[in-house]
Amino acid sequence: MSDLGEMLMQAVPEEPTVPVPSPEEKEYYELLERALKGAEYLERTDLTPEQWRKGEQLYDAICRKVLKLRAEMEAKA
Repeated sequence: MSDLGEMLMQAVPEEPTVPVPSPEEKEYYELLERALKGAEYLERTDLTPEQWRKGEQLYDAICRKVLKLRAEMEAKA
């Protein structure tokens, strides 16, 4: 390659590398999103006591999964 070609190649910035989330990280962030939606659902004022109870049970289960997955990810780090 000529000197000019080498200079041009050096002038071209490398593409930044974007870290690819692990399957655990992807699941973690999906669960966080579900937990947020669950919290928003539970704030509604038009829920029956039964709807609220079922929603709270699901919300609690999701939060437990989030905490467990986070602990597992921190243990690996």
